[in-house]
Amino acid sequence: MLDRLTRLFRLPPGDLSNPQRLGLASKTTHLGGIVVRERLVGLLLALGHVLAVEPITLSTVLVEHLGIPEPVDLSELRTTVEELSWEPVRIGLGLVAECRHEAVLEALREHVVRVDAVLGAVHAVAEDDAHLQPLLGLPARASADRVEPAVRDGRPVFTVPVTRFRLEQTRIRELLMGQPLYGDRSLAIRELYQNALDACRYRQTRQDYGTARGLPQGWVGRIEFDQGVELYLRDGDDAPSCVEVLQRLLGIAEFPTIAEHDGLFFQWDPFVFRGRLRLPGETDGINATGPLVPAPRVTTGQVVWCEKGGALLVDGLYVRPAEQHGLLKTLDDSADLRGAVVNLTRHWMPRLTVDRTAVLDDVSDHVESLLVDAAPALIESDPEYLDFDWICGVAVTSPGVADIVTSAAIEKAARLRTDEERVNAAVTGCFPLDPQLLQSESRDRDTLHRRYFVFSLSVMWRGCRGGHWRTRRREMGWRWKGTST
Repeated sequence: MLDRLTRLFRLPPGDLSNPQRLGLASKTTHLGGIVVRERLVGLLLALGHVLAVEPITLSTVLVEHLGIPEPVDLSELRTTVEELSWEPVRIGLGLVAECRHEAVLEALREHVVRVDAVLGAVHAVAEDDAHLQPLLGLPARASADRVEPAVRDGRPVFTVPVTRFRLEQTRIRELLMGQPLYGDRSLAIRELYQNALDACRYRQTRQDYGTARGLPQGWVGRIEFDQGVELYLRDGDDAPSCVEVLQRLLGIAEFPTIAEHDGLFFQWDPFVFRGRLRLPGETDGINATGPLVPAPRVTTGQVVWCEKGGALLVDGLYVRPAEQHGLLKTLDDSADLRGAVVNLTRHWMPRLTVDRTAVLDDVSDHVESLLVDAAPALIESDPEYLDFDWICGVAVTSPGVADIVTSAAIEKAARLRTDEERVNAAVTGCFPLDPQLLQSESRDRDTLHRRYFVFSLSVMWRGCRGGHWRTRRREMGWRWKGTST
């Protein structure tokens, strides 16, 4: 019979209200004529067992907070359990306990929930069994209102309410920082930056609201990475440096941003892109160098023209399209567009993969719109690299970008550089074979027809495409030996 009674300790509260699940008789006559009401005894023992709080019966949240920063102190836990008590309250029984750790408070409150369920089950089964009527005199409910933080120096040792997310922050942090979610621990630093950026934006919105109503404001947004205890990353040589990771991924910061680790230091000024050459061995990250021409910034994004490389950014962080569409489709299988760094923000921020490394939406129209608006700034700046060779080089990877630059040059009648002179883009346009055609003055037409048939077709196209042949020939500086056309 003892085995049948103690089996109730392991039953969930819902089963205690089911007589068939109890496995006990209402009453049984045993040796010596003693009558034992098995169900009554079993339910009393089950209730006594759950009221006798023992650390090993408490929630696993306690185990999850051992051996971590700010762990549960086992000696303090024992003290709390030894000093707790059950006292009558308006609804039934109330647990009184002073807790010195958030996890202990949460575990005891979860235990009270179980006690409340057991009391409810006991009352439910007793109502339909005459032999269990005495159990109806027990409290019907349990309360955890007096399970509270301990007081030290006149103040609670922690604040309430305590959320499950906060209690399990170590496990969640390990998930966020670890390879199970990202496949690359360094990408957790990207997540930290994004969270900090979102927080600064929310605060800036509040400040802007107050400023618009004449309220005094003194807050200035700033993001700082100081790697150590504050930045929960794996110790040792395997820990990624926040400075190196952010240099690789963060192209344009919205607020002043500083990263510091092990003697390394880097600072980003708001909305200022600084060129970066991708290092040997890197398979991703910003790769855009040479003279830079920033275009006027708009609310939905920003464009910075560059001599070499290029990149797509979202909220200033390096990304790649999951699938290339439209203007972002490259001809040489490159993952990045060429000729410009384009940053999408605010309302044009697209959906990203869970690790924030790839863009799921087709953003080619947004990128094209930003580039079209930014192209005049490039033409007016007239950097040294803005010539036929550069445009044709961009076209090898990103023909859409080259088309936008050429269209802007034509509209502005810009005089593009060749090896020897400048030509009017409004007259000549930009054709990839132009530099080779310009070097053809030493070749007669017969030679071109015999040995360079493609040049002949190009000359015909040049003569027919959008203007008068003689005007184009003079503008391009063509000098043929033989009969003039």
